[in-house]
Amino acid sequence: MAAVTACTRSVHVGLVLVIYVVARYARMKTVTNVYILNLSIADSLFLVGMPMIMTTALLQRWVFGAVLCRVFYVLTCVNMITGAFLLALMSADRFAAVWFPVSSATYRTPTVAAAAPDRGRSGHDRGRGRP
Repeated sequence: MAAVTACTRSVHVGLVLVIYVVARYARMKTVTNVYILNLSIADSLFLVGMPMIMTTALLQRWVFGAVLCRVFYVLTCVNMITGAFLLALMSADRFAAVWFPVSSATYRTPTVAAAAPDRGRSGHDRGRGRP
């Protein structure tokens, strides 16, 4: 169990360093790095719940109450969907950058990349009224 905790902490430190470097330095704000930043944030939020997962595995039952069970389940599901969505978005971005380098440059900006996960969650374009 100590090895798992040490591994979790080292991964969390690495993710926090990625978040710090990409958020801090302007040169690092490329489209791909913005997606990596969002993915690092999602993975860090998952690691916050890791003690609950380890406690449940060790005790073989949930000891945190019914409300926290539902909250933890919803947040874990949202986190998994967010991670998969960001990976798909990174793949689509790389595809566009390779196959359509000139025409994709208009929408492959860090501003658009930062707004893309938000648009995926909202279900519609904000302010435009389109579903």
